[in-house]
Amino acid sequence: MKTLKLLSVFIMLYMVSNFYPVKAQDFQQGYKNELLLGAFQLFNNSFYGSYERYYGNWGTSFTTAFTFRDSYDESKTGILFQVSQKFYFNDVTADYGNFYFSPGLKYKYVEITGHNFTDRITTYGFQIVGGVKYDVLERFVIDFYFGGKMDYSVIEQSGSEPGKYGNNYFSLGFTGVSPVINCTFGFRF
Repeated sequence: MKTLKLLSVFIMLYMVSNFYPVKAQDFQQGYKNELLLGAFQLFNNSFYGSYERYYGNWGTSFTTAFTFRDSYDESKTGILFQVSQKFYFNDVTADYGNFYFSPGLKYKYVEITGHNFTDRITTYGFQIVGGVKYDVLERFVIDFYFGGKMDYSVIEQSGSEPGKYGNNYFSLGFTGVSPVINCTFGFRF
């Protein structure tokens, strides 16, 4: 029963991906670089950017994010670095998008300062994601991916009112296995 449900999900994803009027990456045009931006991270006061270089059916991706939020009672600054390899499953000239598998390593540092405290959170992680990348126009790209990550966080707290971190999957300072989902968009050059 579980195998049947999993097979149904994969067939549905395949069928849905065929209905969109998009084409897959075309390396014959000579575009081997890609710059992507994350729209959802802007809601968390973060600027998220990624650069990918293609080498046939695989690519190397470098991601960085900068976080800055300043309010009356606290300020939050941080940085993220991530390196990953993307291995594409299908031919790069396929008509239904490029499915890929991508392992990666990350480093994240966040400092939160308030009136009576300073908290520093350093996170080291490994993630494995799978995704699909579509060419919507000649150079415009949309990338959807999901998977899992394993993080290890070191939290240094000082002051009289330290914050509480690591309560759930998506909170700062979480140590353990958690889901990853993202959508980025950008252009190829």
